[in-house]
Amino acid sequence: MRTLQCLALLLFLTSANAAEPSKDAGVGLILGVDGNAIVVKEIVPDSPASAAKSIHAGDQIVAVAQEHESSVKVQPGNLEQAVHLIRGSKGSTVRLTIIPAGEDESRARDVSFTRGVLKALAAWGDGILLTKGTEAPDIQMRVIDTQSSERLSNFADKIVVLEFWATWCGPCQGTMADLQRYSRKYADWKDKVVLIAASVDDTADVAAGHLKRKGWDETHNVWVGVPARKAYHVNGLPTVYVIDRQGKIEATNPKDIPDAVNGLLHRDETERASGPGLDGREITVYVFCSWGYKEGMRLIYKPVSVGKKFTFDGGSEMKLRGRVELRNGEVIANLAAQGAAQGGTFNGPVTMGSPFQSTIWSGSRRSNNDLAPFWFGISTNSDASPIVDQVNAFWDEWSKTTAAEPEAALPRGRAEQHQ
Repeated sequence: MRTLQCLALLLFLTSANAAEPSKDAGVGLILGVDGNAIVVKEIVPDSPASAAKSIHAGDQIVAVAQEHESSVKVQPGNLEQAVHLIRGSKGSTVRLTIIPAGEDESRARDVSFTRGVLKALAAWGDGILLTKGTEAPDIQMRVIDTQSSERLSNFADKIVVLEFWATWCGPCQGTMADLQRYSRKYADWKDKVVLIAASVDDTADVAAGHLKRKGWDETHNVWVGVPARKAYHVNGLPTVYVIDRQGKIEATNPKDIPDAVNGLLHRDETERASGPGLDGREITVYVFCSWGYKEGMRLIYKPVSVGKKFTFDGGSEMKLRGRVELRNGEVIANLAAQGAAQGGTFNGPVTMGSPFQSTIWSGSRRSNNDLAPFWFGISTNSDASPIVDQVNAFWDEWSKTTAAEPEAALPRGRAEQHQ
């Protein structure tokens, strides 16, 4: 995934923070990141920068000072810091230390501007992007193909990649092309992840023509207006948010979108395996083992923490050891069991397909020629009753169809918890 290189519009009409002095104006620069350098991409017409004629496209900004204060060095590649430093109140002075295009540090010089407000930039946000854990605003969107209206909340319970882009944005072309490949590359994202490409072009028709020419139909293509840009504080393109299934911001302009999405998928799988309300804390499952003889069926179980080894001893009849793990959303118990009295053994994994299902048993193993089938299973449900009923049913069916001497009625099994 290529690193996002954002363009920033540096004149604003909205206050960044009510607790700070108003920062509703700037100087009229469109900035970008070139390597780690913050450079001027364009000068906005009829702006303070345009009128001053002292700064040009290609110039590098290395420091910013407010009025007569000391300069603050611009951190390499930190576009948001540069935006924050250049903004200020209308009529205030800002001083930029620049290196003219094609020159080295020895040619650095200071240029000063009086901040102003441009009406054309009122459509943009303040650039202070939403942070992790923030509730994602429920914006209105227009589907480009159908011209129908929808809201972001329509995709509740899905992971959302929301990219703001425009046809005129150079860096957006690469990130949009990347988005098209994700649905084919990551097949397990199907029905779990939605890739929303939100155009901020002047009209939806402009975006529609560009999408058709590019063949970009693997994303959910929408057009959004000014309220959406402001809700997500968009002042540069592309701007990307990854939103979790609970509607919270997970990442802002991540360097690696697939990594952010796959991290959420893994977290969701872990939480589903944990059971409702456990929020990813240590998972405890119950391991069950049963076996039957002519006298009836016996079932023993114990709570086991995922990721830890366990053993329990059923006396001379059964000994069991193993380890419970979580793999790709499945709870798996790797077991080694031995029917001590009969000499039968079982080695292998037992998978509890859906973590929310009461229990799924792996089947049975018969020990020698005696009536000693084994059943093994795991469950997140501590109530042994349904498991006892299920194993008794297995036992009844097995005894009638497989036992050398079928019994009309066998004693019912009981459940014994081992600590």
